[in-house]
Amino acid sequence: MPVGDEKVYKAVCSFLDQLKLDYAVKEEEHCDHLYIKSGALKANVSVYNSGKIVVGGQDSKLKQILEDAKDNLMEGNLDPANILPFEIEKFPETIKERIPECDDVIVQFINEAIGAYKSSLLFATAFLVEQHLKKQLAF
Repeated sequence: MPVGDEKVYKAVCSFLDQLKLDYAVKEEEHCDHLYIKSGALKANVSVYNSGKIVVGGQDSKLKQILEDAKDNLMEGNLDPANILPFEIEKFPETIKERIPECDDVIVQFINEAIGAYKSSLLFATAFLVEQHLKKQLAF
């Protein structure tokens, strides 16, 4: 049983699991302290029995994504999984690395979809991804 607020603790763990982040948990007197690692990046999150969340560690993309998740949770959204992985900007580059013959138009669709998603333009994102898939699968 977690020491920290159970609902918040489960939401934080679910978020970390969905992003496939490695973490260890240490129970303390009034909170659960989660130590998170992604490659060389490290951060920590404390979930208190009051429901308060504190993010710590050196400034990094990992810490920023955890801060964003914390803000999402504090606004009442107990499913912060709608935050994209912090390496989303690398998707176009990754596509070009894995599929060198990939058409530049497809990569541009992905760039546009990322921009649309970050602007909360979800229908535009869906349209761009659909267009990418149609072009890729030659529908």
